[in-house]
Amino acid sequence: MNNIQLIRCYYTVLLLATVAAFQVRAEVKLPSIFGDNMVLQQQSQVAV
Repeated sequence: MNNIQLIRCYYTVLLLATVAAFQVRAEVKLPSIFGDNMVLQQQSQVAV
C-alpha cells in the first residue's frame, strides 16, 4: 500500500468514526413521576 492510499484509508476511517460518534447520542428521559415541580424533604426517607 503506498502512502497516498494509506492516507486516504486513514481519513476515510476517521470520517466514518466521526459520523458514527454523532449518531450514538442518547437522550435521557425520566419517568413522569419525577417532575420539575417535585419537592423532597431533606434527611427523610422517600419510597419511590
